[in-house]
Amino acid sequence: MKKIGHIFLYVPVRIVYFFWGLWNRILYPPRIRFADRETKRLFRKTPAILIANHTAHTDGYYLPQTLGKRRLYTYVTRKWYDKRSIHWLFTRLPYIPVDLTGLDTEWLARGESVLRSGGSILIFPEGKLNACGTLGAFHPGALMLARKTGVPVIPVALVGEYRRFRRKTVLIGAPLALDLSRRGRPSLILREETEKCRLALASMLGIPAPLPAADEKAPVGVAAKAAGADAGAVSGAPVPNEAKRELITAIT
Repeated sequence: MKKIGHIFLYVPVRIVYFFWGLWNRILYPPRIRFADRETKRLFRKTPAILIANHTAHTDGYYLPQTLGKRRLYTYVTRKWYDKRSIHWLFTRLPYIPVDLTGLDTEWLARGESVLRSGGSILIFPEGKLNACGTLGAFHPGALMLARKTGVPVIPVALVGEYRRFRRKTVLIGAPLALDLSRRGRPSLILREETEKCRLALASMLGIPAPLPAADEKAPVGVAAKAAGADAGAVSGAPVPNEAKRELITAIT
């Protein structure tokens, strides 16, 4: 019965989502600017990981509906995905849940599957809303996906506030030049390349990007996700507690 109910609601939910997207583009008319023609061509035709700043809850549905990129999936925290009032919507729309509090690796497996099948992923790498005018620390999840799949990482800058019937600027930068396969400690490489992503997005936004303070590091749950994925959790292999602690320490 659940499967029948899911199928029964899938089509009307998708139709409503489509028209909701049209209404949002009327309410907040987008002004999309690409770094150059090659970036526009790549963006339209190639699977990619999009990393964006996150200053309002509206970002989570406005950006996927505005970009017009085929099969674009967005990561959303379990805190919102599991809310009883909207969970039934999330399960029928292109969103992937992430558990920020525990050793969750489903997000990585599902993201990899989307990318390998020709889709794209949208990530807000700060992992939370940040409307203070700077960029906080980025989590390494986007680059873990990039390292596994080899797809380009493209920065997307949302500029300004949401004001009714005022244009909302979306800047799409060129794919970032990252070296994720170089020799060295994986956790250190991820950390250094993730910081490059943060600085590139801050430059597009024209905002300061001071080095994150020590207390801004990724929460243990997020680091644990990355550690578990690096330790082969995608294949289902169990990770010993001692190894988990060691990897969490290394990444955070």
